[in-house]
Amino acid sequence: MSFAVAVSPEPRRYLQRLDKQVQQRFIRKFRELAADPFQHTKPLKGFGAHGMADGGLSTQSTWRNKRSPSTTLILAAKCIVGTDMSAPILFDIDSRGLATITLNRPERLNAISMEMRDLLWTYLEACRDTPDVRVILFRGEGAAFSAGADISEFGTAPSVMEARNARHQRDLWGELIGHRCATVAAMHGYCFGAGLELPLCCDLRIAARGTTFALPEVTLGYIPSAGGTQTLPRTVPPGVAAQMILSGEPIGADAALRWGLVDEVAEAGLEITVERVVERLLTANGDEEARARRGNRLTLGR
Repeated sequence: MSFAVAVSPEPRRYLQRLDKQVQQRFIRKFRELAADPFQHTKPLKGFGAHGMADGGLSTQSTWRNKRSPSTTLILAAKCIVGTDMSAPILFDIDSRGLATITLNRPERLNAISMEMRDLLWTYLEACRDTPDVRVILFRGEGAAFSAGADISEFGTAPSVMEARNARHQRDLWGELIGHRCATVAAMHGYCFGAGLELPLCCDLRIAARGTTFALPEVTLGYIPSAGGTQTLPRTVPPGVAAQMILSGEPIGADAALRWGLVDEVAEAGLEITVERVVERLLTANGDEEARARRGNRLTLGR
């Protein structure tokens, strides 16, 4: 399946109104941004307060911190120069209003690196700022949804305080829980650690037969650090949550369905089942109902 970005033609239409010299300047900037969305630590010179060309495209995106580029620029860049299919996160928006975010590191069982966290944040912001997007689907390429965080990066931050500040400034899990779009996780293979915590922040979780779920952080001497200690007890019975968190032992798809960790086990095939769920969310008020369900489940104090 191809995951080239398909976005509104607005960036192309705007480019067509410019003379050739200015067009080339735009395209150079877009190529730079597509190669490294976070290289610009301040608004681009001559591109307005939000990175937009003066008098050009509008955007709802704001500079929340110095590393947050304009999401409209990112979409325009990818529209013009295409998507690198070897990127660790792939992003697509189709004509129905479905955004698909694919973890694309199959050789490492989609272990989530810091680069992937940055890209997930960027694409969630892009979905937030793109009015046509109503549903976000998370999926994993290869044999697993995700085996968790990339532990090879543990301890590589310049300092504990800098790592904490980065998490606060770019709160990926808070952004996901509070997102305006309905969210669905298509789960298969291993869903361990952060590979389970990400779906726990979603509205609906659909699992393939044979999927395995675990929060194994205790076996490595630390606790689930992407919200699992809070989201899991709000999703499954407290005793089940305690067993999973304190033992690190995995459970199978049948147990996950019985205890409410997943909403459905895809007997007819994961892609077919997910497509049915997505279609339902895209019709009538399906996305609103899913968001309301998320709010009820993750209410603090439960």
